[in-house]
Amino acid sequence: MTIKEPLLGQLNQGSIFSCAKAERYPDCPIYGLVLTARCDLEQDKYNVLNYAPAVPLRDWLKVDGYELVLSRASADSASRIASALKTIDLPLSILSSQTPASILETYIRADDADKKLKRAETKFVELDQRVQQLARWKQGYSADNRDLFEHCETIVQNLVKELIHHRLAGYYFLPRLEADSEDKGFVFTIFRFYHEYLSSAGQFDTDDVVLTTIGQLDTPIWRRRRTRDGYDAVLIDETHLFNINELQLFHYFTRIEGPYPIAYSVDRSQAVGDKGWSTEDIASNLLDSGDSAEQSEVVRTVFRSSPDIVNLAFAILASGATLFTNFDNPMEAAASGFTEAEERLCAEPIYYHAANEQALIEGAFERAEALQKDLGCRRSDILIVSLNSNIVTELTEYARNRNKPAILLTRRGDATAVGAAREASQWVLGHADFVGGLEFHGVIIVGVDGGRVPPTANDEDSSSKSFLSYVSHNRLYVAVSRARYRVELLGEKARGPSRLVAGAIDSGLLAQRDI
Repeated sequence: MTIKEPLLGQLNQGSIFSCAKAERYPDCPIYGLVLTARCDLEQDKYNVLNYAPAVPLRDWLKVDGYELVLSRASADSASRIASALKTIDLPLSILSSQTPASILETYIRADDADKKLKRAETKFVELDQRVQQLARWKQGYSADNRDLFEHCETIVQNLVKELIHHRLAGYYFLPRLEADSEDKGFVFTIFRFYHEYLSSAGQFDTDDVVLTTIGQLDTPIWRRRRTRDGYDAVLIDETHLFNINELQLFHYFTRIEGPYPIAYSVDRSQAVGDKGWSTEDIASNLLDSGDSAEQSEVVRTVFRSSPDIVNLAFAILASGATLFTNFDNPMEAAASGFTEAEERLCAEPIYYHAANEQALIEGAFERAEALQKDLGCRRSDILIVSLNSNIVTELTEYARNRNKPAILLTRRGDATAVGAAREASQWVLGHADFVGGLEFHGVIIVGVDGGRVPPTANDEDSSSKSFLSYVSHNRLYVAVSRARYRVELLGEKARGPSRLVAGAIDSGLLAQRDI
């Protein structure tokens, strides 16, 4: 949207003026967007000027935005409570007479409570805390209640996203009212430098390649050829790993033009950065705008990992639930298919404390050898992984200097490298970004300690910290969920465990030992 300069001395429909008023915003500057009909303005036939108030985003978030976030947080809490009741076989109607706190005391903490009820204790403690927070937040915006935005970060992000894309009913987003030519010039300078760098390196930007391909496919020639050369159906796995431009390619590949025979799977908890969108966003970009014949289905699967590892993975995601778009429990539809023999190979996840970084690196290989012996498996069935690139480098150098047989993953889901490690009897090393799609008997995650997961730096702003936290939750979840039977985490004792696993430790899902 472009805001044009006003005509001096004239008020036209769409003009923006200052010194307006809005009843719900008494203490902030208000602009007005003129709504009165053009003909009435031109002929001076109006006694009252109709206008829509325009307020700064920061002030909107304190009033209307606050109420919308609170409403969505309340709905989310109600949904979580209903889901929690379902897991312990209690009816939803019980909420008419009891609260999560009373359910916790009456049923879950009862002396005769079974294991299923006792496992739900942590969840109901969290739900009771959220109910108490909601009661406080409903008193309205204040300095004491600003933590609503911290606890409901995802809801806030989605709300603002809807607002700026004009998908929030009753509200319309205006760009800044001041001149922004300097900002545009700065962004364009970065864009030009980026393309000069790619040109000097003899490379092409992925989006440039995709957009060029779209231009070649969106032609009369391809529309005639697609009935012969197109595909009957397109099946897409790991859809969350494609960006917006890449998703728009797929509907050109089918023989017919809508409804498109495309089936795709999404794991939203593995989506990072610009890929951290909702399923609806993916559908709108994957399919043509005219195709509304889409069906969705939540698939119940047999999860690869032991129940203890599943619980740890969920605890990691739940600790950062407010960072994820439309957060769901990805384990809710999972079931265990382990045999009795496989269950004997399982053990509770453990966090090992190392005295220093050298002991951390040495301990990783010692634990790998111990796991291999306990599980009676090959070296290639054990993954040594880290979320920190420096740790991965140190692990690689240690293996080379000490003649430890190891292979380093250099790209995501490299099954060929894992196969080579199996043939050569080598350990598998890698960064968490490269282990997606792989499976191991045991996984050792190195450097899961404070200040390193998530990484911290004094010069980061709050948005950078949020993104790093988001990525760290994602990577740790991916690394943990690669293991079938055993997962062990290592960190420096002086740093202490990462806050991402603090909840798991407090809940008894992650034991602690010294190396």
